[in-house]
Amino acid sequence: MFRIFIIGKLEAITEALYKTLESQYQVQLCHAEEPMNIIKSLAKITKPDMVILNTLESGDINENLFGELRNIYNNIPILMIGNKENCDFYQQYFDGKYISALYRPVASSVILERCARLLGDRGQIEQTKTGAKTDENVKKRILIVDDSAVTLRSVKALLDREYTVAVATSGERAIKEMKKNRPDLVLLDYEMPICDGKETFEMIRQDEEIKDVPVVFLTAVADKMHIASVLQLNPAGYLLKPPNTEVLKETISSILNA
Repeated sequence: MFRIFIIGKLEAITEALYKTLESQYQVQLCHAEEPMNIIKSLAKITKPDMVILNTLESGDINENLFGELRNIYNNIPILMIGNKENCDFYQQYFDGKYISALYRPVASSVILERCARLLGDRGQIEQTKTGAKTDENVKKRILIVDDSAVTLRSVKALLDREYTVAVATSGERAIKEMKKNRPDLVLLDYEMPICDGKETFEMIRQDEEIKDVPVVFLTAVADKMHIASVLQLNPAGYLLKPPNTEVLKETISSILNA
């Protein structure tokens, strides 16, 4: 079995990457901020066939790490996963011969296919081509944003069986969660204190990494002027609180399958 060495912070995206690969490969995780002697020791123990550098969660990477990567892994592929700016910046430390990059957001099937090609794993390449392992069986991710614990619990309970559901109690926490685990859709409370739904929506649309995530507003105010102000923001949809179960599920399904 091929061995893959993942370097990155042990946070949500790296953990998701680990879960994507562990069913097909032997995977070792290493924190990017570990002392260099620990990274080198793990490298010797693992003896990987490939290295993945998760630049999106690596923070300010010690430049010495790249020198060590060149010395230890001078003849095996290195795959960087992150946004284009980070990947382009870190690529300067390598000669490009064995370097490949994938820009987020990227589907797990695309990561598996790229790893298979870099490793020369013909079995996995064929499996990906035939669709034996695709993202069709992976639940879509929905983020619910509301300052009401009751609403969070009730809506989450309605969706848990069909989707992977995360929650956030404020706009600020929602943005952080979205950048860690990019959702496929956001259910956003319009009436929140401090940073309301409108402000949160505007922050989402201004962020290059998450600006295209569809947002459905949840609002408890049903008067025409209020609804008009919500629709002026051009969200993917809006629902009145508490949401009707059938309408909620139909709205989500129609947006995700559009």
